[in-house]
Amino acid sequence: WESPDSFPATVGNKTRNITAYTDVTEGSVELFVNGASAGRRSAPVNPLLGGNSWVEWDFVPWSAGNLTAVVTDKAGAVAAVDTRITCGEAVGIRLTIDCPSVATGTGTALLLDGQDAGLLRAAVVDAAGRVVHLATHNITFRVVSGPGRVVGTHNGDPMNHEPNQAAWHSAYHGLVRATVAVTAGAGRSERERARIAEIDIPATSHFEPDIMDAQDIMVEATAEGLGSATVTIPVSVDFDNDSVLAVAEAGAGKPVSFFD
Repeated sequence: WESPDSFPATVGNKTRNITAYTDVTEGSVELFVNGASAGRRSAPVNPLLGGNSWVEWDFVPWSAGNLTAVVTDKAGAVAAVDTRITCGEAVGIRLTIDCPSVATGTGTALLLDGQDAGLLRAAVVDAAGRVVHLATHNITFRVVSGPGRVVGTHNGDPMNHEPNQAAWHSAYHGLVRATVAVTAGAGRSERERARIAEIDIPATSHFEPDIMDAQDIMVEATAEGLGSATVTIPVSVDFDNDSVLAVAEAGAGKPVSFFD
């Protein structure tokens, strides 16, 4: 729920147009701005959305605070509530692990097999810890300690042409992703490490067969004006429980979430 001045096409406007999507059939949606109703709209089934629906409000007066949509079903019972809050100024970075993570069904540790990789999420946040969705700060990642290497970054913007192989990337909707690959093969036999070293091309491989370091990988993310944040990625040499196939088998059929 950002100011119209945050968007080039609406600079100077005092209102915003709002669209809400819902999968509650034959219901209605009421919109609230800082607790005051901006009106209720019926939500008829739309076949173009697979039976779901959307409703719109034009020229909703903007004021900093919160925007809340309350969905009720055809019996009048509240079925869903969603809120958007105006972000504050960007003050810091929150660095979290998407993989490995139990929440995303990707295990609890990176396997030191010379090939495994983890995914980190850097979020530009305000003083309340909320993601600043319009932030575009350039965020740089580096491995502080442990057997890892930053092998790629991106922000999800299909129009962004910054190098994917760099250790830095500008934020998109306040977010940047980093991929960190293990460099050690402590979990493999000497014969396996030798074969991987023969197969992988030295110029592009991140695997270093002589590294037997089994400590966790600490990664730091920094951005000008935002300071830094660190996170530690657990590592493992347990093929029976932490290999790709073992993790996939253990997580089969279980719910996952990338939004926690």
